[in-house]
Amino acid sequence: SLDGEAELIPIVVRAQQLHLALQTSRAHFTAAWNYVDAFLQLGHDEEEDPQHAAFMYRFLRQVMMARRAILLIDGLDEGGSSYEEIRRHVVEVLAPQGHVVVATSRPGSIRADQFGGFHMLSLSCLSDEQQRQTLTQRLGSEEFADSLLEYVTEYMPVDSDSGGRISANPLMLSLFASVYELRQGIAMPTTTAELYQIASEAMLTRGGITSIELRKLLQVVFFRAQVSGHRVITADDLAAAATSIGGKGDGAHAALSELKGRVLRGHMPLFALLQAEPLQVQSSHLSFQEYFAARALCKPGTPLAGTPPPWQWPIGWANTVTIGEGMGDAFGKGLVRLAGVRGGELNLSGENGGAKLGG
Repeated sequence: SLDGEAELIPIVVRAQQLHLALQTSRAHFTAAWNYVDAFLQLGHDEEEDPQHAAFMYRFLRQVMMARRAILLIDGLDEGGSSYEEIRRHVVEVLAPQGHVVVATSRPGSIRADQFGGFHMLSLSCLSDEQQRQTLTQRLGSEEFADSLLEYVTEYMPVDSDSGGRISANPLMLSLFASVYELRQGIAMPTTTAELYQIASEAMLTRGGITSIELRKLLQVVFFRAQVSGHRVITADDLAAAATSIGGKGDGAHAALSELKGRVLRGHMPLFALLQAEPLQVQSSHLSFQEYFAARALCKPGTPLAGTPPPWQWPIGWANTVTIGEGMGDAFGKGLVRLAGVRGGELNLSGENGGAKLGG
C-alpha cells in the first residue's frame, strides 16, 4: 500500500514483450484504453483455458479501472525501437489516467527531463554487510562468505560507476556465488571474462552435451543481437545466423535444429523462451549476450558485415567492452579487424573529425 491507503495489486509488463506486441498487433493497441489494458488482453487470449483467461483479464481490467493497481513497466531500455513510444505512453497516458506507475531501466539509459512529474530513484549497490549476509545465506557459512569477498577485493576490478566492489551488483554477486560453489578446491577466476565463461559453461552443460557447431552458432546469434540493439531474437534471426556461418556444410543448420529443440524443451538456460510459435527468445540476462558478443569478436571467422566500427558503438556496448578487456589480445585484435586497420594505421579521415591513429 502507499501511505496507508488500500493495498495495490501489481501488474508487471516487460518492455521488450510490449515492444513485440506493438509490432504485431498495432490496431489492437490503437483502439485500446491504454497499452497495459491491450497487452493484458492479448496475453490472456493466449491461455489454454478460455474461461480462465477471460476471468483474469476482466479482473485485472477492473483493478485498473478502480485505480487499485501498481503498473510495473520493467526494462524500459529493453523496449528496442519502441522505447520512445512506450516512454511517451507512460508519461502522457498512464500517469494522467491516474495509475500508479513504476518504470525500471538500466542506469544511464533514461534522462530525468523525459519524465516530468515523476520521482527518480536509483537502487543503491549492496553494502559490504548486505553482500556478506547474502553470501552467508547462499553458501551456508560466514567463513565461505568472507573468503569469497576477500577474493573479490583482491582480484576483481572495482565497479566503474560506484568505485566499490564489483560484487555490490546483485547479478555479479550471484555469479560469484555460483562459480564459488562449482569450484570448491579449485582457484577462482581472476577476470570477469573468465567468470562469465565458467558461468555460461555451467548453464550450457545443464542441458546436456553441446556441440562445437552449437557453441559457434550461439556466439554469432548473440553478436548479431548486440549489433542490432534488439533483445528479442526471432526464428528468422536464428536462421540468418546459421546461414552466415554455414558455408556449404550442414553443421550450422544441424546446430540450429539442436538449438531450437533444446530451447523448446527448456534445456538451454542461456535463453529465455518468450513464445514457441513463431519462436521468439532472448538471452536469460543481457550480460550473457554481451559476454558472447565480446567472445565472438575474438574469433577471426565471425561474420562482421553490417557491424558499426568501434568508435560508432552506442552506450549499450559499454559492458561488452568491459568484459572484452578481460579477454586480452584476442579482443583487441578483433577490434582492429572491425576497425579495418591496414598497415598499422587507422585512418579516420571523414569519420571522426579527420583523426589518424597509428597502430
